[in-house]
Amino acid sequence: MSNLGQHDGDGIRYAMHLSAPKGGSAQMLRDPAGGWVSYEDYARLKAEVERLRFAEDLLKDENQHLHKEQPLPDGWNSAVAKACDLLAEKEKENARLKAEVERLRKGDERDMTTAYLYAAEQSKDTIARLKAEVERLTKAGDAMADRLIYQGYPETVPAWNAAKEGKQS
Repeated sequence: MSNLGQHDGDGIRYAMHLSAPKGGSAQMLRDPAGGWVSYEDYARLKAEVERLRFAEDLLKDENQHLHKEQPLPDGWNSAVAKACDLLAEKEKENARLKAEVERLRKGDERDMTTAYLYAAEQSKDTIARLKAEVERLTKAGDAMADRLIYQGYPETVPAWNAAKEGKQS
């Protein structure tokens, strides 16, 4: 059984085999460790090596081109510098805010108490303002109800009184 024509990845390799030590015939048989390759496989492998060398040269040229310092268009250097300055400023602000959040998360009781007292004081002012507004509007509603009675619409007064108490009429 002949091994001719079987590939091992780099082409067909052959080794010389003798059928008898003296006076026998010699023939080339496939042998993965053989020192000969068919001309067709040799030509194909040689072309593949050339193609890969060419591709390697192209990649080297492209790599050198990409790593060269390319000058920026007019005005871009200052724009990039401004963007870098702005980025640095924002990073500092972000760090400051993170530190503030961390401090507040730790729950410094003095800060919490201060914040609570401030909120309570603000609420007192808001509550007083809202109470005054409700009182003013109630007086205006009472005056309007009196006027409607005078103009002949007495059925609106019970509805107004129910609304003041938070009920439906």
